[in-house]
Amino acid sequence: MRPFPTGAGKWQVSTSGGSFPRWRRDGRELFYMEVGPGVDSTLMAVEINPSGSTLESGTPKELFDSGYVNFAHLGGGSYHPFAVSADGQRFLFQRPTLSVTADPASTPIAVVVNWTAGLKK
Repeated sequence: MRPFPTGAGKWQVSTSGGSFPRWRRDGRELFYMEVGPGVDSTLMAVEINPSGSTLESGTPKELFDSGYVNFAHLGGGSYHPFAVSADGQRFLFQRPTLSVTADPASTPIAVVVNWTAGLKK
């Protein structure tokens, strides 16, 4: 982690590396996926406490196995495989369907209407 937009300092907040970092809206918690031999889907969280020109980080804690699958991203470039709600209590991950059928016409599509009303809760 580095200060933004400029500044000295660099702090490691993970214990064994990580990828796809996402901040809670208030900047007090950082979520990331743990990486390592055979591990790339555990969602981790670490509390962040800024103090002047430095920061203190808590001990990373394991939240859950995200079931992350590395989908090919059309067009190249980078993307985030998950999103976190403003309060850091809910997560949205892309996942494959449990069963793939040979006939795409038999695969149901769910359409969510009035989804913006859920954002106001």
